Amino acid sequence: MNWGILLTTAKPDHQTEREVLKATVEYAQVAERLGYSSGWVLEHHFTRYGICPDTIALAGYLLGQTETLNIGTAVTIAPLMHPIRLAESTALLDQLSDGRFHLGLGRGSFPADFEVFKVDPTRTQDSMRQGVDLMMKAWTEERVGAEGEEYSFAPVPVYPKPHTRPHPPVYVAGESPSTVEWAAQNGFPLLLQLGQQDEETRSRVELYNQYAELAGRDPDAVEHVLVCVGHVGATREEAKKEIFGLVKWWGEEGQRDGFGIEDLRQLPNYRYHLRRIEQAALEGRDDAESWISDWLDNNPVGTAEQCAERLNEIIEASGAKHVVLAMEGSGDVEVTKKNMERFATEVFPLVKA
Repeated sequence: MNWGILLTTAKPDHQTEREVLKATVEYAQVAERLGYSSGWVLEHHFTRYGICPDTIALAGYLLGQTETLNIGTAVTIAPLMHPIRLAESTALLDQLSDGRFHLGLGRGSFPADFEVFKVDPTRTQDSMRQGVDLMMKAWTEERVGAEGEEYSFAPVPVYPKPHTRPHPPVYVAGESPSTVEWAAQNGFPLLLQLGQQDEETRSRVELYNQYAELAGRDPDAVEHVLVCVGHVGATREEAKKEIFGLVKWWGEEGQRDGFGIEDLRQLPNYRYHLRRIEQAALEGRDDAESWISDWLDNNPVGTAEQCAERLNEIIEASGAKHVVLAMEGSGDVEVTKKNMERFATEVFPLVKA
């Protein structure tokens, strides 16, 4: 198993921007000392949900502050950056870090991003797929050009070529069946976020495996990354209590700044997300207090033994070989570092995988 940490750069009221960013670097260094294999940074704009607007810049800094830790993006919002520019930056980090940079891609779900940067949110699926195709060509071919609807330019050589061949690791945040199908056909592992039920995760991976096999790919060779919340406490209730307030704030911040239900109704390429929100409302799961409590029960939150048991169940359901834990829920830097240590010394040794 590979274990990672999620570096959210979330900024609650009691922390300054400087404190958040310094803590992010410290968490990466502590994770490396404790034997974690990866740290993952998030891209967000115009929201305290996360104050890292440039995952490439932050990843480069963290790679320079560590020696063995892989640094990934979960995610870089692909439609907001020209694919050739992203291919150049990715190859550069791949070269300088000897292959420690992992690129995770997503379409984005915060309306202000598309408004400010003048990107059409109805075109995100097409622009991401065409963009990834151009990136692959930039990494593997002498010259690359485009004559498509999203991108059009004369062929150019792209430097540097990556250190990792044929290309650096690329992951896709995939929830909708169409995105899962596209990722499987191209051999891109999924960035999975743990939901309310294991069956949902299991079904998504099974769907991926079916499409991968139809494309002639071996699904067992793919290392999906699964992201969940992790916190160790004296009891499950105490562990939940320690992080509930900040997790609730984080969820509300994301809900307030992300696409609302009326936005999604105008976006045909986000139909899957709309159906999930509508279904949650029909089932009475749109109440923040009860939803978050149930969701935390589904994550490795509790005693060390309970966390290990839950991780065993998650790994069995998802087949994931790489689990990334969001561990900043206490809102206290020292508690977070202790939480990281307890998982490394008390929880991970109990995980059967």
